[in-house]
Amino acid sequence: MLETRRRYCSKLMGQLVESYSGIEYPETPRALYWHGERLEISEILGSWRTPDGKGFRVQTEDQQVFELFYAEDKQEWIIGQPITKKGE
Repeated sequence: MLETRRRYCSKLMGQLVESYSGIEYPETPRALYWHGERLEISEILGSWRTPDGKGFRVQTEDQQVFELFYAEDKQEWIIGQPITKKGE
């Protein structure tokens, strides 16, 4: 079986998330855009599923921690305010 792998971008209020998609979307967020700056995701700290979609707690290369949620019914990403920077 040929597996299609695509990188998706979803926009919400000027914010953007890049995510890897293998079998399902979203499978693994790779980067997010926050206040016009592209932030690479260095680590997935956790993930969960709700009836409304899929959530991720991620850490960016600059040590910021964000919660991302993909609302499946609207096919939109919601990016929460940064939670913390490592070491603070």
